Amino acid sequence: MKRMSWLVLVPLAVAVVLLAVGCGSGSEHVEEAEGGPHLVTPARSTPNNAEPAEPDDPVDGGVTDNSNPDAPKTIESTQIISFDCRFSTMDLDEPGSLGNHIYQLQAKLENGAVKGSYQVLDTGEERSFRESHSFLNEIQGLVAAYELAQYNGHDVSVAGLPEEYGARLDVKYASRESIYAYDNQDDFLSRGAMDALLRLFEQGAATLPSKLSLSVEEGFESEPLENGCGDVFYPIYRLYTEGYDALSAALASLNEMRMDGVSGEMDYFRSNGQGQLYYRTNAFVTRSDGEVVSFYERNERYESSAWEKPMTEYTAHNFEARTGKELKFSDVFRDMEYLPSLILMEMERAYPQQTFYDEALDFIRTSIESNDGNISFALSYGCVHIFVNEYILNDEPGGQHITISYVLNPYQVKAFYTNPPQSWMIPLDDETTYWRTDISKCFRIKSWIGADTEDVIWEVMLDGKDEGAYVEPFYGYAPDCWLVQVSGRYFIYLRVPTGDVSMLTNIYEITERGVLKLTYEPLRMAIRTGSPLTPDGIYMNLDQMLFTPVGMILPYGTYKVDGSGKPVLTSDVYNLDGTWVILRESGRYNPDSRENAAISGGMWTLTAGERMKPYRTDMETFIDFITEDERVVRFEIDSFSEDMHLDNFGTLEDVFMPEGVG
Repeated sequence: MKRMSWLVLVPLAVAVVLLAVGCGSGSEHVEEAEGGPHLVTPARSTPNNAEPAEPDDPVDGGVTDNSNPDAPKTIESTQIISFDCRFSTMDLDEPGSLGNHIYQLQAKLENGAVKGSYQVLDTGEERSFRESHSFLNEIQGLVAAYELAQYNGHDVSVAGLPEEYGARLDVKYASRESIYAYDNQDDFLSRGAMDALLRLFEQGAATLPSKLSLSVEEGFESEPLENGCGDVFYPIYRLYTEGYDALSAALASLNEMRMDGVSGEMDYFRSNGQGQLYYRTNAFVTRSDGEVVSFYERNERYESSAWEKPMTEYTAHNFEARTGKELKFSDVFRDMEYLPSLILMEMERAYPQQTFYDEALDFIRTSIESNDGNISFALSYGCVHIFVNEYILNDEPGGQHITISYVLNPYQVKAFYTNPPQSWMIPLDDETTYWRTDISKCFRIKSWIGADTEDVIWEVMLDGKDEGAYVEPFYGYAPDCWLVQVSGRYFIYLRVPTGDVSMLTNIYEITERGVLKLTYEPLRMAIRTGSPLTPDGIYMNLDQMLFTPVGMILPYGTYKVDGSGKPVLTSDVYNLDGTWVILRESGRYNPDSRENAAISGGMWTLTAGERMKPYRTDMETFIDFITEDERVVRFEIDSFSEDMHLDNFGTLEDVFMPEGVG
């Protein structure tokens, strides 16, 4: 009996123990999760009359390793449907082209196309884009080339670490195969893999930007002084393309700061000036499109008539078109470690006669990191301009200017900032090397006064060499020039003097073999000062200026550069510049349009003494004048000339008188 009782109690005790284990600790089981199978332990239950127990959080620094060593290291499929990769380079001492950032790169197949995203999480930069399905094929090429499947199943986390280290990789395939790896302490990806992925996603996000209509006008202030005079010339930037409010605000702020600076210069000279103040800022827009607006200013300054040479310094600005943010070196350049050495190397090559300080490399690095303006940059098409102010790298007067080719340094500038619009136009600067966007050949222009004549000699050198250079003389002064790119061809528009007030245009094409002059007879028009910098809408003055005793009239039209490089008029109506004039007689005058005729009862009633100025003309049948209250008066003409007749009123002198007369 005792024996039987003992045998019965044993299984009963075992059942009680198993029941206790089941209620207390729970049974462990294997559950499928991202990255492969994971071991899951249910939470412990708590008696109804007891407080819930706090979960056992890992102690900071504690390592949890949920890696699955059996996760497949070979993926049969090549058809990626989604890719998500996050990695940090914050802990790299020498990050090179990667920089110290946290990147997240995502691409997903969606409605037959690929929706992509490039993010820099530590700066907030984000760019979304859409690509064709081939973009996922390119990702798969990198997955295979860098054997990313080898990391599949790796899953390690260290408690307490901030979200700015390590890496995460999640790749899903059409076959339902996947690659998943995670580590919040160590970035398991190779540098080569990270760099290649970054470049691919940069290129995916680098869509062709649209050109912007930007103009640069010249302002002028003059101050008569007791012992001399003070003259200040300065640029004014105006954006005409709508939809870029932040950029417009940034340019307006810059203009306002410039005006404050001019006022300060004048105030200083009123109280302290002796001799001559001469301050001229020449502006060169190097890029103007929906990605970036970049320009640099060369400031030349005399504060005393005793100075033999002006003090020269450069300032440069690069505004992101969408946000109006001003870009720093670290926003644009990929390899900040190598950049100072590259700049110094190009400086020594461009200025072989100069001796640079032993500490020049340290000075460059410090200026770049601090963005103090002593060294600055301006993005362009085919190259990036680098500027150094005088006495920064050596004891030579005058600022220094070099350009770095995108083709020869393909990974130095982020791909967003190297993609040009399909057509563009920029002003060219003497003694500056320019690089085409697609080849490694450069060209350089310069001009000088001829030794035995009053002519100015203009020269274009390919690859910076005198051999085979194109040379042409012009009377008077150095011509202004612009580089225009349309239909994959490069043209130079040269505004040249004719010996009087007229300005004409020559056009040249830059080819791989040399410079070809397209207009053997100059065009009787010239690019207008302050013209918008776009080949779709160049303002060109006509060489049909009228200078009469009444006043001057200067017609200009809007032209588009066609595929052959020639300007084509976009409208039959020309705008007019001219002086204000005074109407001689009261009367009823023709409105310019049916709408204005309906408003005015068929005629404008104008009184003698009203001010108006030339407004527009078709150069053949009519000329319009506009009043101060913006009423447009139309006169029929027999010809556009100094003795043209306006309707039956007579000549210009019969209808108007100069302002301030009578």
